[in-house]
Amino acid sequence: MRKGAVAAVLVAAAPTFCADPASDYFETRVRPVLVKNCYTCHTDAKMGGLQLDTREHAMAGGKAGPVIVPGDPKNSRIVVAISYTDPKLKMPPSGKLADSDIEALYLDQGRRSVASDR
Repeated sequence: MRKGAVAAVLVAAAPTFCADPASDYFETRVRPVLVKNCYTCHTDAKMGGLQLDTREHAMAGGKAGPVIVPGDPKNSRIVVAISYTDPKLKMPPSGKLADSDIEALYLDQGRRSVASDR
């Protein structure tokens, strides 16, 4: 009887243990930023050949090449664009994102600490 109870608990808890933290982070922190600020131009319209509606599309990049360099946000075009550090590449064109939104995208690039690299 005890083995059955333990098995039931493990089966019930499996989704929590098996959840993909990167996917969860993308869905809860990154996708909302992209929806609010990027989807108008970078979904079906694919301006610059870039589609940002899924992680896979974002990883594929656009006409100018990859926009994400996993583990190296300083060299990821998306981070450069949203940080407004390159005078020729500033996205979204309507204005710089809030620091918390920039941090969300920066951390999604595989970094643990934004403070150490800013």
